[in-house]
Amino acid sequence: MTRGMDLWIVELILLTVIFAALYIFMSTGFISFSQISVLSDLPIVFALTVPLYFILLKILVDKQSAFQRLNFKEALGRVLLLGLISGSVSFALSVGIPQSVPIVIGSMYLSVWVLTRAVTLIVEKYLSGLRKPSNKILIYGAGEAGAQIVAALRLSGKDELVGFIDDNKLKQASDYCELPVYSPNEVERIVQRDNVNQILIAIPSTSIVKRDEIISRLKVLPCDISVMPLNVDIIQKNNIIKSLVLVSDDALLGRGKFSYISEPNKSVYKSRTILISGAGGTIGKELCRQIVHHSPSILILYEQSELALYEIELELRSLTAEKPVKIIPILGDVCDADRLKAVFTAYGVQVVFHAAAYKHVPLVEANVAAGVKNNVLGTYKIAKQSMESSVETFILVSSDKAVRPTNVMGATKRLAEIIVQNFDKTSKKTKFTIVRFGNVLSSSGSVVPLFKSQISQGGPITLTHRDVTRYFMATSEAAHLLIEAGGLANGGEVFVLDMGAPVRIFDLAKNLIEKNNFTVLDEENPDGDIEIKIIGLRPGEKLFEELLIESSNLKSPHPKILVAVERGLTPRQVTKLLKMLEQGILENDSEYIRKVIFEWVKHRGRR
Repeated sequence: MTRGMDLWIVELILLTVIFAALYIFMSTGFISFSQISVLSDLPIVFALTVPLYFILLKILVDKQSAFQRLNFKEALGRVLLLGLISGSVSFALSVGIPQSVPIVIGSMYLSVWVLTRAVTLIVEKYLSGLRKPSNKILIYGAGEAGAQIVAALRLSGKDELVGFIDDNKLKQASDYCELPVYSPNEVERIVQRDNVNQILIAIPSTSIVKRDEIISRLKVLPCDISVMPLNVDIIQKNNIIKSLVLVSDDALLGRGKFSYISEPNKSVYKSRTILISGAGGTIGKELCRQIVHHSPSILILYEQSELALYEIELELRSLTAEKPVKIIPILGDVCDADRLKAVFTAYGVQVVFHAAAYKHVPLVEANVAAGVKNNVLGTYKIAKQSMESSVETFILVSSDKAVRPTNVMGATKRLAEIIVQNFDKTSKKTKFTIVRFGNVLSSSGSVVPLFKSQISQGGPITLTHRDVTRYFMATSEAAHLLIEAGGLANGGEVFVLDMGAPVRIFDLAKNLIEKNNFTVLDEENPDGDIEIKIIGLRPGEKLFEELLIESSNLKSPHPKILVAVERGLTPRQVTKLLKMLEQGILENDSEYIRKVIFEWVKHRGRR
C-alpha cells in the first residue's frame, strides 16, 4: 500500500460498519420508521454517499495521513460533512429516507470514533506498561515533517513520544498528532520532567542560521540531538527516519552521561569576570555556552582565530539576548604577554579557563617548536599573568595524552600540567587546578568528525588498528567537568572524570555507522553500506590511553570525579626547563626541543 492508503481503508470500513449497523437496527425493529421503502433505499444512499464523502474529504483536507492526526474538532467537521452529503443524496433522489437518518448516521460516526480512540488509548497504555521504550523523544517542529516522523515512530512501537516543540505561538498549548506542543522556553523543564533522552529536529525548510541556533540551544541538554537535512523532500522519502543525522554524539559513549553540576557550585561563577582562552575551539565554545547560564557579569572570549572568534561571539549574542552578561571578544595570542596583561588589567579577570592549545597529534609532531611555544610557553605566560593579577581560580584543560606521553603533543600537555602545579605552590591568592580529559567526541581532529565525513562520502572508514582503545567523553561532559572543577578546586589538583571502561574505536565506528542508519560492509555482510579499513598505527600513537600517571587517587565531593595525586617539578627545575625550551624555539631546533621535553616529562621530581 502507498502511504496513507491504509488510513482511507480504515475510514471506508468505519462507514460500512455504520451503515450496516443502521440497516440491521432498522430491519430488527431496534430503530423504526414509518416508511416501508427505507430498507431498500438505504443501500442506494450508502453507495452514493461514500464516494462523494471521500472526494470532498480529499479536496478539503488534502492530507494523506489526516485520519491519523484527527482530533475531536476535525471529527465533528466530518460528522457535519457526512450528514450533509447523505441528506443531500436522499433529497436529490427523492428516496424514502427520513430527514433524521443523516443525523443518526453522523451521531453513530462520532460515537464509533470516540469509542475506537478510547479503546486504542487504553490498549496503548497497557502495552506501553509492558515494555520499556528505548527512547523518550521530543520532536522540534510541529509541521508536516514532524508528523511523518511521528507516524514512522509509532509504526516501530519502540519509542515513547513526549511531544512537540515549536516556535509558532499559535501551535503552543494545543495538540498536534495527538501530542502536546510546547514552547522552546519549556524544553529544559520537559526534558527533566519526562527524562527525555532524544530530540529530533524536523524543520527542513528553515535557514541554516536558524537551525544552527536551535542546535546550539539544545546541545547543552543531556539528550541526543538528530536533525533532518535542510530542504529534504519529505514526501518522496521512503524512510523519513533514515534522513535524520546525529548531531550530538552522546549516544556513542555506551554509558550513562555525566551532565549535572553540584548544587553548591552553581553560584561559583555568578557575577564573576571570566576569561576563556581558546574560546573558539570545540571545548571553548561549549564552555562558553554553558557558562552564560551561570550568570557571569563579563565573559571574555580570548581567541587568536578571527573566524572562530566571530562565530562564537555571534552565537553567544543570541544566547545572551535576555541575560545580563557582557560578552567581550578579544583577538589575542596566549604567547603575547603584553596583550594578556592589558586584558587582565582592563577587565579585572577573576576566573580563567585555559583551553587554548594545539592538540592535533600529527600536526604538532611535524611542528615541534610551534607546538611547544603555544602549549608550554603560552600556558606559562597566561598562568603567570593570572597569578600577578590575583585571579581567584585558574583551570587548565589537559589531556589523557599527557600520561606517559609517546608524542610531542602529549609531552607538551604534561609540561603544561607541571607548570600549573608549580604556580600553585608559589601563588598566595590564586588557586591553580588541572582538568584531564579523555578524547572529546566531535572535537576538531577527533575520530568522530573524520568518521562522519567518511560516512557521508560512502566510506570506507579508515582505522589505525582494530584493537585501539580510547577514553571518550561528550563535549558537554567536558564543559561540565571544567565548570565543576572550578567550584571544587583547592589548588594543585588534577581532576579526572570517571569515564568507565575505554571504548574500542572499531566498535565506535560500527556504532556510528548504525546511528546514521547504515550497515557495516564486511565478509559477514557483503551487501552492507560502509567498510571499515585498517591502515596501521601512526607515529607516536598509542594502542591504548591512560588517565592516571600514578595509581593513587582520591575521591572528590563529586561521585563521578577523581582527584589524581601526582608529583611534579621544583620551581628551580621549571625555570631551567623553560630556559632550555626558549633557546630551542629561538634556534628552531626541533630535535633539541624533542629531546628536552621527553627528558623532563620522565623526571618524577617530588611531591
